Amino acid sequence: MLGLTLFVPGELTPAQAYTEQGIALYDTAKHGSLAVLYGEDPGVCCLCYGAATQGYLGYPDRALKRIEEALTLAQELVHPHSLANALYWAAMVHQLRREGPGAQERAEALLALGTEQGFPYWLAVGTILQGWALAVQGQGEEGIAQLRQGLGAFRATGAEVSVSQSHILALLAEAYGKTGQTDKGLAALGEALDFVDRTGERFYEAELYRLKGELILQQFKVQRSTLRIRN
Repeated sequence: MLGLTLFVPGELTPAQAYTEQGIALYDTAKHGSLAVLYGEDPGVCCLCYGAATQGYLGYPDRALKRIEEALTLAQELVHPHSLANALYWAAMVHQLRREGPGAQERAEALLALGTEQGFPYWLAVGTILQGWALAVQGQGEEGIAQLRQGLGAFRATGAEVSVSQSHILALLAEAYGKTGQTDKGLAALGEALDFVDRTGERFYEAELYRLKGELILQQFKVQRSTLRIRN
C-alpha cells in the first residue's frame, strides 16, 4: 500500500491523498473477500490510515469520522483481524484527541477481541493504549505498569520495526511525565528518537520533540522550586 509507504517516513499529505484514492476505489461487493486472501480488508486499512493521517495532520474531527467508517465496515465484514485493526486505530484517534475515556473504551474492546481470537499483537497494543488512558485519567502508576507490560509483549511478538513504535514510546514518556518521573520520560523519548534515526519512522517525530520540551520544562521547574526551598 503506497499510502503506508509514505506514512511511515512522515510524508503525511501525499499519504493521505493515496488513502483517499483507495477509499474511493474500494467496493465491498468486489473487494470484501480480499481480507481472507491478504489477512486484512483493504477498505478498512485505507480508512484506518486515512483516519491516522488526518489525526497527525491536525484534523481530529475528520480523523474521528474516518475511523468510525472503518469500524462500521469491519463490523459488517465480520473479519476479526480487520476489526482489531480498526479498534486499534480508533483508540489511537481518541488518544490524539486527548480523550482518555474514549481511548480506554476502544482499547478494552480490542483486548476483549484479542483474547477471544488469540491475537498476541493486538493484545499487546491494546494493553499499551489502555495504560495510556489510565495514566491520563489520574491512575499514573497503574497506567505505567500497563504500558511497560504491553511494550514488553509488543516486542516479544517480533514487532520491533512495526509502525507506531515511536508513538508507543511517546505514550510511555507522557505517562512518566504525569507522575513526575521526567528522567524516565526523557529516557523513553531518547529511545524513540534513536528508533526514528535507525528506521526512518518519522510520522510522530514532531510530537517527540514537543514532549521532550515539555518534560525538560517540567524538570526545570522542579529543580528551580527545590533551589528556592533550600535558599
